[in-house]
This record gives sequence, C-alpha cells and structure tokens, in this order.
Amino acid sequence: MGNEGANIVAVTAPETYEAVERGVVSTIGGAIDFPVNYGLMELLPDWTDPGIGQYSTFGMWVNADAYNALPDDLREQFDQVTEELNTGEGIAAFNEVAAGQCQQMKDAPTVKSLTAWAEQDTQAWKDALGDSGQEMWIELATEQGLEDAEGVLEQYLAGLESYDDVAYDDATSACVASFGDR
Repeated sequence: MGNEGANIVAVTAPETYEAVERGVVSTIGGAIDFPVNYGLMELLPDWTDPGIGQYSTFGMWVNADAYNALPDDLREQFDQVTEELNTGEGIAAFNEVAAGQCQQMKDAPTVKSLTAWAEQDTQAWKDALGDSGQEMWIELATEQGLEDAEGVLEQYLAGLESYDDVAYDDATSACVASFGDR
C-alpha cells in the first residue's frame, strides 16, 4: 500500500481472530459490529473510524426470474419491505444493535480507545484513492465473468444515490462520541 509500509491480506471474517492472535495481521477493517461479533476487541485495544460513513449491512438478493415469477401482491410486498429498509428501517435496526455493541466495547477492559479521523484526513484519503476502488472492482468483476461490469456498477451507484436524502444517525460516530464520556 504505497509508502505506508502495509500489505493487504485477505482473511475471511471467521478467521480474523486467529489471524490477529497468530500475528498474520496486525490491523483489521470492519464495521462497528466486527470487534464485538468476532471477539476482536479482546485482541486489539485501539479502534478508529476513518470517517467514510457506515454501509448498511442489510441485503436482500433474489434471482430476477424468481422475482418476476412472484404474483403481483407478493412482488408488491417485497418492494415495500425493500423500500422500508432503504428509507430508514434498516439503519434503525442496525443502530439499535450497534448501540449495544458500543456499550460492550466501552465495558471491555481490553479496549483502550475508539477515536475518529479528523475531517481533513478523511478527505485527503478519499482524494488519494480517487476512483481506484471502483476501477479495481470493475476489473475483478470482469475477470470473474460479469458482462458490462462498469454498467452494473453505475446502476448500483445510481440506486444508492436515490437514497442520498435519507437522514440517518451514524452508529459509529455516536459510539466514538460516547467513548469520550468513558
């Protein structure tokens, strides 16, 4: 990773604890639930939020043919649930669980800190990355046989943008703020 002296290693989530414990990796990245759900707060005392926001961990995937074969009333219900999740219900459910996980991190004697990057540091990182992440995804998806990976990514990003105006509270930011009171 450039001149930071780091190398990226792919480790599945369930293998992360052992990878940290054995020294295969010394740092990890994951959402706020990761340290608690995988026990990593036992091993890594310092946590930081890079300030790029949280990504919804909810996903509903269905085969297009199966979806199209649903009766109209079931397809309408499916669409209604999808809309509810995307307009606040999903993040509210995530935040409710994340609040409990934050408390577990605060209560853990092994966790020393939970901090956040300064806004200018987050912006500098975003500027340095540019579109490289999207370009790498397109290349990988194309190599794995996805036709029109660029078009798929554009459609996905357009779908995300359609929910840009949905207000939500960031559970990670709230947890960082509460750590100051610890």
